[in-house]
Amino acid sequence: MVKGLLFKGVVLKKDKTIAEIVENSYSGNKHIAIRITGNERKEFLFLIREAIKEIHDSFRGNLLVDETIPCICSECKDSEAPYFHKLTTLNNFISRGRQQVQCNKSADDVSIQELFDGIEMADIEAEKIKFLFLIPTRIGSTWKN
Repeated sequence: MVKGLLFKGVVLKKDKTIAEIVENSYSGNKHIAIRITGNERKEFLFLIREAIKEIHDSFRGNLLVDETIPCICSECKDSEAPYFHKLTTLNNFISRGRQQVQCNKSADDVSIQELFDGIEMADIEAEKIKFLFLIPTRIGSTWKN
């Protein structure tokens, strides 16, 4: 072991698809990052998201969680600190017939469909974070990071 080095995550395998799920800090917020490689990325991501949702739903109190997708605009796609689009916002735009959303970092318009299909796009490295789940800073009034 290397002193000061700690891995807060898990690597899961389903057939030929591998997922790495890691807890990190990003811009002062704790989050769970999910990276998936393999042929069945969407299916595996669905199962992982459902499991995380069940965990979140099991907490009592004020568990505030945002599910986000990293931006794929030209400025963000290779960035260590991309802008993250809230999934609820993207779904709202789709329900209103919108096909694009603006990146709040670059001000570029981005295809919502390409954001959702990002895990299959060849021009985005498989190692890029695909979804981000923010961990709350507080549950009820008793827990803080």
